[in-house]
Amino acid sequence: MVNLLSIIGAVLILSFLVVIHELGHYWAAKKNGIKVPEFGVGFPPKLFKFVKDGTEFSINLIPFGGYVKLHGEDSHDPKVLKDKTSFASKTPWQKIEVIIAGVVMNFLVFWILMTIALWNGVDPTITSQDDFKRVVNEGYYNLKPVVLVEDSKDSRFKQGDIVTKINGSSEFELETAVSLVQGDLSEIKSFELKSGNSLKEVIIDQKNQPELDFYPLSSVPTFEITNVSEASLFNQILEPGDVLYAVNGMAVFDTETFVNEVLGSSGKEIVLDLVRVGEIVSLTVPASPKNQYYIEQVVPGSSAEKEGLKAGDKIIAVDGLMMTVSDDIPGYIKNKGLERVVFSVLRAGEELDLTVTPNADGLVGMYLTVQTNLTDVGLDFVQSSELGSVVQVKDYRVPLYQAPFVALTEGYKIAKATVIGFTSTVYGIVANFRVSEEVGGPVQVAKLSYMFVEKGGIDLINFIALISLSLAVINLLPIPALDGGRLVFIIIEALRGKPINPRAEALIHTVGFMLLIGLILIITVSDIIRL
Repeated sequence: MVNLLSIIGAVLILSFLVVIHELGHYWAAKKNGIKVPEFGVGFPPKLFKFVKDGTEFSINLIPFGGYVKLHGEDSHDPKVLKDKTSFASKTPWQKIEVIIAGVVMNFLVFWILMTIALWNGVDPTITSQDDFKRVVNEGYYNLKPVVLVEDSKDSRFKQGDIVTKINGSSEFELETAVSLVQGDLSEIKSFELKSGNSLKEVIIDQKNQPELDFYPLSSVPTFEITNVSEASLFNQILEPGDVLYAVNGMAVFDTETFVNEVLGSSGKEIVLDLVRVGEIVSLTVPASPKNQYYIEQVVPGSSAEKEGLKAGDKIIAVDGLMMTVSDDIPGYIKNKGLERVVFSVLRAGEELDLTVTPNADGLVGMYLTVQTNLTDVGLDFVQSSELGSVVQVKDYRVPLYQAPFVALTEGYKIAKATVIGFTSTVYGIVANFRVSEEVGGPVQVAKLSYMFVEKGGIDLINFIALISLSLAVINLLPIPALDGGRLVFIIIEALRGKPINPRAEALIHTVGFMLLIGLILIITVSDIIRL
């Protein structure tokens, strides 16, 4: 029953998108006075047909695809070429309009559905490492640097066990993590597990692999602390060997993020998330007044100059209140009105108290700056990464008035990733006769369709939007038999001032179509093997 629902879901989704695509060609052809003898959903043999306005509409047995047959599209008959209702007789611009209409329709479906999905909230789009950094640091992904066994029928594994090593190494790649989630243990020889407070090694028999389920995994960026100086802000808090993975909830993808979070927290508590001896620990660093205001410039003739304040003075306190970069000194002075203000400053190692009276505008006549000292950090560390779990995913949601514009930017990223993925797939098949495990064909679409039909709602809408955009992008690629391939010939026609030999073009499109069918068959066989 599940397989039947999978097939029905895939057929309905793809049929809807194909009909939309072909309707684009149909409407554009009619608009430009071109006869449309046939409009088919799926490929023959025909199951059902009817005729309307000179067009035979049919539902066909093979569901993955569809077509619109335009009068004179591939004809080389001189009579047809002169027929004003034929595709061949139209201007290059009219031909382009008809060819791209299907892609435009699929893109409009994507745009509308993605706008709805973004307004209601969807999983953030991840197409690159930069996307991953963004969604983690914006709080959409909550990462933990552990690998947890979620379920197992093997008594050697218990729910909640932490994978500390794979094949004897604690530094394993993200690809290995992905294979674990997919249930592929073909490259795994052994696990080291932390179960409670004890460690144990489990040897994997490749002939009798255990059935394991893991939490979704990611590569979590980390800093391994190698030394903490006595003058460090983190002295007696961090220890050599600690693996730091977040500061104030921000994943430490790079040194810049780490330093900015630490220095930007001057005067505030700093929350560190780290792994210490296999345990996840959260530590709080007390507020530190290390980074403070300095006087950058004193206005000549001002009250500040008259009372002896000088450029370079470090402001320690105002009216006895310790001041850091998180405090609003100008605001404090204005709120006092015309009352005198006592500045405690440090100058050449000497602490001075100077009393200044603000003017009528609440100003004392000086400009402040912030000087930071990186030695306050006082840490030596090695940047690395370790396997971790995505333990929480937050929906990406935008206001309705912004959603259409965000949908366009999301569409660009997805389209770019689609082109790169399609190109690498073709190259992998041609060069190595190998289909990447990340590539799926009709069978995988059927499985995904069933999953999203089961979920329903916004998840299904988002899925249909992505499939629609993928169809648009792939159809626009300059491949014979696809819309993009036909577009290339029309552009050449416009540049030459006359069309390419119709027989040659038809032959090229036929060969291209056969190669595409071959590609689909190879990917489908790969899908079935992976079932």
